[in-house]
Amino acid sequence: MIERISAYGNSAMLIETGLEINRENNEKVQFIKSFLQNKQVEGIRALIPAYTSLCVVFDPLQTSFENLQSILSNILAEDISSKIQSRKLTIPVLYDHSTGPDLTLLMQENKLKLEEIIELHTQPSYQVFMMGFLAGFPYMGLSHTKLTTKRHSTPRKRVETGSVGLANNQTGIYPSASPGGWKIIGQCPVKLVREELETPFLFHAGDEVKFRAITKEEFEEIQKEEKNKTFDLSQIYA
Repeated sequence: MIERISAYGNSAMLIETGLEINRENNEKVQFIKSFLQNKQVEGIRALIPAYTSLCVVFDPLQTSFENLQSILSNILAEDISSKIQSRKLTIPVLYDHSTGPDLTLLMQENKLKLEEIIELHTQPSYQVFMMGFLAGFPYMGLSHTKLTTKRHSTPRKRVETGSVGLANNQTGIYPSASPGGWKIIGQCPVKLVREELETPFLFHAGDEVKFRAITKEEFEEIQKEEKNKTFDLSQIYA
């Protein structure tokens, strides 16, 4: 389960589960994170998951690298297949040239029709590998191989809030307007950051996500509900 454990300065350790970005290695990361959270190990200050690694920040006055290493040895033989518990979300997206400025480019580069792009993007169940580069931005994978595409060599100066993008074999959603280089194929009208909630971010690492194509009318209705603060978030949870 664990490929390598190494010291990360004098108050952190890096746990690596493999080199390849895939569902299996990321599920191991999520499992180890949950294991440590459930153990409530004294001295752990933060657990920071990435694609294939988990950074454990700890207080060296309360615990040690050796102590944490000993605790982790208990999970080496664990079977995680039946222990991964993920939230399931269904996210509405308007796939349209008005909301997806890179649709035409992707159609040309990947030799696909618009209907094929929509079908291929809504087909898989994606795993949220990690959160970054903006607060609330989910890195999700893996996209269908026919949708594989490179980032723009020159990022846009502004990508609109809710924009759904593709980069390599991953997909993501911009939680706020920002510069960005992902190929934009649509837009989600649901707010990804909700300051009024105790946990403000819509996505968490380890979530399972499906995309659902919606019409312009549905898109505008959800936007209206979000503006009036009447949108029912339970609609997106399976």
